[in-house]
Amino acid sequence: MIFFSLGFGNICSSIGIGRLKSLKHITLKDLNVSLLDVLGCKRLPYLLTVVVVADPKFTAVASDYSLELPKRIFTLGEEPFPIKSIEYHTDDSKLFSVVRDVLHDDEYKELKESRLRVFLKFKEMDFGWASRLVHYMLCFQLNIKKKYELWSLVGADPVRFSLIEFEQLTSLNCEYIEHLENPRCEVTNEMAIFWEQIGVSVDAGPSSEHIIRALKRCQEWSRDDRMRLGYLAIFSGFIEGRKYSSTTRASLARLVMDLEKFENYPWGRVALKVLMDSLRAKDFTKSYTVDGFIQVLQVWIYHALPELGANYGNRLPNRPSPPLMAFKGGKGRKYFKDVISRHTRVINYVEKNIEEMFPKWDNDREDVYVENIIQVMFNTPPNWKWTMNCWEDEGIYPWTNPKTHVVYVKDESSVKSLVVREEHIERPSKRTRIEAPAEPRSEDIPDARSGAIPDARSEASIPDGCCGEEAGNHRKRELYAGIVPTFCATNKTWGVDIDELYAPVNFQNDHWIAIWISIPKRHIVVWDSIVKHISKAQLDEIMEPFLTMVPYLLVECVSTDEERIKYSLEPFTYERPTVGVPQCIAGDCGVYALKCMECHALGYILFHAAFCEKNVKHIREKMAHDIFHETPDIEGIEDKTSYYNDLDTYG
Repeated sequence: MIFFSLGFGNICSSIGIGRLKSLKHITLKDLNVSLLDVLGCKRLPYLLTVVVVADPKFTAVASDYSLELPKRIFTLGEEPFPIKSIEYHTDDSKLFSVVRDVLHDDEYKELKESRLRVFLKFKEMDFGWASRLVHYMLCFQLNIKKKYELWSLVGADPVRFSLIEFEQLTSLNCEYIEHLENPRCEVTNEMAIFWEQIGVSVDAGPSSEHIIRALKRCQEWSRDDRMRLGYLAIFSGFIEGRKYSSTTRASLARLVMDLEKFENYPWGRVALKVLMDSLRAKDFTKSYTVDGFIQVLQVWIYHALPELGANYGNRLPNRPSPPLMAFKGGKGRKYFKDVISRHTRVINYVEKNIEEMFPKWDNDREDVYVENIIQVMFNTPPNWKWTMNCWEDEGIYPWTNPKTHVVYVKDESSVKSLVVREEHIERPSKRTRIEAPAEPRSEDIPDARSGAIPDARSEASIPDGCCGEEAGNHRKRELYAGIVPTFCATNKTWGVDIDELYAPVNFQNDHWIAIWISIPKRHIVVWDSIVKHISKAQLDEIMEPFLTMVPYLLVECVSTDEERIKYSLEPFTYERPTVGVPQCIAGDCGVYALKCMECHALGYILFHAAFCEKNVKHIREKMAHDIFHETPDIEGIEDKTSYYNDLDTYG
């Protein structure tokens, strides 16, 4: 008997892997990979014990920990849309402009060189807030018990934001102390006098409003008192980050009487706790306001998703320190949800030794599911990767999100028309059948809503009496259902049977590009063989109809409400990669466009080196030959009118 033991821990369950034909064909590496493939499901392998018995019929048996993982907060693909921008109170321009104007140069310099300097530097860099980016990462969260960290899923990869990441980004003091928010601080006469100068009761902490008023009349105050106002501005404006008129906590504000003690207090830990306490209480399906230093989440996303940070974070040169200062940020993009989902390079967390991966907090909750995520990443082989099968699609909260709903009505002139309105659509349960709403009268409903798609599949020609817009709508539904072109109809429906679409696109009758439309990803890739021929502004104009037309067809042409709620009229996103796309000279762009689509449809993610100008003559001739032989003989086609119509459409 040959025995291999991989991993560690106790045996919880066993599964049979199957018969192995010959011992000489088995390696430890082969067994490891094959077993991980078998176990790559929602219960992940943590221990791997392999037994190979020296018998003509070899059998491998694996024993594994079955690790439960946390569920999503919102069901995959049904994360709530942002109602409006996330509101926050940090980075108060009025407060910090007064601080800069009132403090003497040496006082402000001392403040900028203190251990809290990161807040002032962050304020001065005029960071661009991207609310949608932060909102969607919050909606991608996993449901965990731990109070002071969050985990979000980017595709299949879990990404953590905790005290460790916060400390790495800000370089603030995050050490553990007891009684963090209620330190011992004696109320002295000096404190009472200073609090009276500010205009606040000694039992309360000053608000930003109080601090601004005090700054405007502090010219004759002592240097220490002015420095105290500067530190309190940072405390109120960034660490607490509450409403302008809300008082801060006296127990923490009183620490300012000892300037050295105040500067060296673990404010990083306090700031993170304020932020996480606020986030835990928010309903992301509604508009919401967050207390605390929420901008750090945006910078965390830039670092966790390096490609996104490089493309949208406006990275600053020379690697500023701390990492919080590495990006200038930018206004939020409307389609950040798709941008996040497309990224494959992910930094899951700031890595430390396993015993340091769980920061200590008073009154925190134990969460085995979170610990399991860490254990998986620490103990699986280097080539192991997260997959979508590792996570449940279903979220823990019901989905009640305003969603664009297509409704057909009659206008005043009794002409059928399409209008769009916002409605609340209850998410249909996968386990519970939801009855469809009562259908309007058939005479008021265009064919797509009355079930004409199945009928259209059986009859390709446009019905008699259809003309103008009605004929165009019928043509769109035929395209959606794969009925046209008639000589090579697929009878396959977009989004049901087909996930990917390819099309050549002409620009000003002198250049061809190819596009690949991914329906599940709601994204379009443009392959351009002469990139300099079309500017970014021109390409935006070319792509606009595709970005809006495809989602419109998906919503309009489905035959039931249950199918319709899977889609949205929110436009697709697009990109034009410039690396790895073969480039050609003028005159060959049509061949290149067709060949790009062919190669990609056949599964070639990277274009072959033979796809180049040297071989373009042969590629062109071979393609012309194939097209000629694939074109049907007109004599064998009964409906020649439809055939010529199809050639007009696609030729």
